[in-house]
Amino acid sequence: SGTVLLIAALGLAVTGFGHATAAPGADWSRMIVRAAPGDSRVEPAPLNQETQAGPWMLTVLEVVTGDAATQRVTAASQFNESPADGFTYVVVRVRAANGGDRPLAIDGNDFAVTGSSGLVRRFIAAVPPDPALDGTVAPGETKEGWVVGGAAVDEQNLLLLFDSITLTGSWADRVFALQ
Repeated sequence: SGTVLLIAALGLAVTGFGHATAAPGADWSRMIVRAAPGDSRVEPAPLNQETQAGPWMLTVLEVVTGDAATQRVTAASQFNESPADGFTYVVVRVRAANGGDRPLAIDGNDFAVTGSSGLVRRFIAAVPPDPALDGTVAPGETKEGWVVGGAAVDEQNLLLLFDSITLTGSWADRVFALQ
């Protein structure tokens, strides 16, 4: 029944064995779903490109890795420790504009780092450098700040995943290139 609802929602009529034809008055050009940058790991949104993520317009502005990232993170708080051997911090400056009609919360827990290995690393227990991307953003307002992630030192093709912990479902999930 889910398939029937989907077909009906798209304005399609099914004839024979799975052949879909447009229902009278249906506009196929409006039904084609094209992948946009940020929709997948294959085509991540590039650096400095504003990308819609549900009600958010997100832009990765700057990326710091390696020793420079470790220095920034350990200097941000006396409680931040150096990463374990074989790992590095990934510090990312993000601009988040609320294009929705209600206040939205955002923070570092909404993001994760991954790469060619496919391993996703999230919830890094480190205080980010100032200013942190952390808080509630009113409709039409923008917040900019740092998030901290982690990756193996030898991880290739670093990606930042936006997977909000407060927006349910995957409709707002996006992928950003970090290299």
